[in-house]
Amino acid sequence: MIPIRSEYSGQSFRLFTDYNDVHVFVEDAGFENLYAEIFRRSELKIRKVFSKNGKASVVEAARHCSDPRCVYIVDRDWADFHKTMPSLGNLVVLEKHSIENYLIEYSGFRALVLADNPRGNIERLLSRSMFDSIAGAVSNCLRPLFECYLTMQMTQDSRPNCSISPGHFQLKNKSCAPDPKNISGFVENIGLSIPKAVRNYFAGEVLYDRGHGKYMLHFVSAGVRQAAGTRQLSHDALLIRLAQNVDYQIFANLCKRISHTAKKRSQHRQKPSV
Repeated sequence: MIPIRSEYSGQSFRLFTDYNDVHVFVEDAGFENLYAEIFRRSELKIRKVFSKNGKASVVEAARHCSDPRCVYIVDRDWADFHKTMPSLGNLVVLEKHSIENYLIEYSGFRALVLADNPRGNIERLLSRSMFDSIAGAVSNCLRPLFECYLTMQMTQDSRPNCSISPGHFQLKNKSCAPDPKNISGFVENIGLSIPKAVRNYFAGEVLYDRGHGKYMLHFVSAGVRQAAGTRQLSHDALLIRLAQNVDYQIFANLCKRISHTAKKRSQHRQKPSV
C-alpha cells in the first residue's frame, strides 16, 4: 500500500520505513548521498539519508524525537575541547572532527590514483610513505591556523575563522599547497595569545582526527594531485569517490554505533513498564 503523505506531515522519513533499518539524519544538507554511500558498504539497510540545517537543528530534532528508529549524527568539531559535547540517547557524535577526516586515508587516495593511472606503478606514483609525508607536511603547515581558530572560538572572537575557504590560504601556484606566510600573517593579524591547552590539543600526530576536516582534505588531496599527477575533482566528487574506495573498516565503528543506538532505543521502548 502506498502511504498517504498527509499521514506523515512533518515526518516524511516514515515514507521510507520499508527501505531503512534506521532513519539517519545528518547536519549537512548536500551530504545525504555521501553518507548513503558509506552505509551502502555496511550491513545497515539505509536507502535514504536525511539532513537538517546545521548542528543546532539536528540536536533540537533529536531532543524532540521519540521514534526509536531515528538516529541523528553531528560532527565532533572541537566540542570535546570546549566541553560542549551533546549527550542524547538518539544522537551519535562523530569520533573525528567531521566526516571529511574519515576520508583522509591512504587506501582511498591509492584507488583514485590507480583509476587515473591503471597501468602505473603505484609505489612510484603514491606509496604509503609518500602519502604519510604529504599528510604530515599539511598537518605541520595548518597546525598554527587551527590553533588560532580554536583560540578565537574560546575567546568568542567574532572575526571569520572556520568559515574562510581553505583556498584563501594556498600558494598561488600549481602545487596549491598551504602558504606558510599567508597563515602566519593571518595568525599575527588576529593577535591572540595561543593558550597551552590549545597547543596541547593539536600537538603530535593528531590532525588526521582533530584538524579541521575540510581544510585537511583540501590540502592533502592537492598534495596527492601534485605528487601523482592526477586530475582534479570537485570537492563533492572527491568525497563520494573516497567514500566508495576507502577501507571500509574506517567506518565500521560509526555504523556499529548507529545500529546499537537504534537497537537500544527500540528495546527500551518495548520494555514493559513495571
